[in-house]
Amino acid sequence: MILFAGDDPALADAIAEGVRAVRFAEVDVLPLDPPPDPAPYDAVIIDAALADVGVVGTLTDKVASTFGADDAARWATLRALADRGCLIVPPDPDPAALGTRVATVAGWIRHARSHHHH
Repeated sequence: MILFAGDDPALADAIAEGVRAVRFAEVDVLPLDPPPDPAPYDAVIIDAALADVGVVGTLTDKVASTFGADDAARWATLRALADRGCLIVPPDPDPAALGTRVATVAGWIRHARSHHHH
């Protein structure tokens, strides 16, 4: 998972701790400037204060959520992520719970993709 941190490193760290609570989940906390490549990651969590998800690379079929800012900004960011093809996990007021939920959903999807059905 990749976590794009904004102006609140403590909030990003709390989300990252929630991710790490999920077995086998890993997280990188990165700034959005310069824009990192999300391709190797199963999920992204973006600080809504960063706003411009357009600078992030390919997001199709990534699990995604957002944090920070206000409710309207979080949902606007989620809409932008959905428009980019993401599978959306709603925001959670508890940052650790958000990290855990996104990591859990990403794990489910990764597991489902590992099964080859014909």
